[in-house]
Amino acid sequence: ALRLVDMMATIVAFSEDTLRMREEISGLASRHVKYGVKTHLFPILGNVFAAMLQETLEEHWTLEVEAAWSDHYTEVCDLMQTEMKRWQKHAPAAAALWERVGKKWLPKRLGLSLATRLYQVYPEFVHHFADEYRNSRDATAAGRRRDDSSAHSVAGSMA
Repeated sequence: ALRLVDMMATIVAFSEDTLRMREEISGLASRHVKYGVKTHLFPILGNVFAAMLQETLEEHWTLEVEAAWSDHYTEVCDLMQTEMKRWQKHAPAAAALWERVGKKWLPKRLGLSLATRLYQVYPEFVHHFADEYRNSRDATAAGRRRDDSSAHSVAGSMA
């Protein structure tokens, strides 16, 4: 339920940015197809959301707010249904392709091949990614060292 609320908040946050909202909905649609979600449930969920919002907002739930919510939710559902159809059309081919790749290559070999090709095409990206990875790894290691030294300090003071 929290993921659902979080996703709705994200979609509402991007309501003014149509491109970003479409990107979010496309990703959401792919997951809905993967989980087997049925689109006939969308109106029911919309009614539940509207009732929850009305209860939460109390006197702030006006006819104008209700109309805005209904319009936005309808737009999101229409986009979601379109994207789900697109994902359903391509999902079997993508799954079959990935299965063939998985039978031929182990993940480590696939990753190495991908990194090699990426370096050939766009070496700056690989250098940037490597720098980011090193910085992240170094920050994590520094945090562990601080935690270890704190634990030793506490243990020493207890002795």
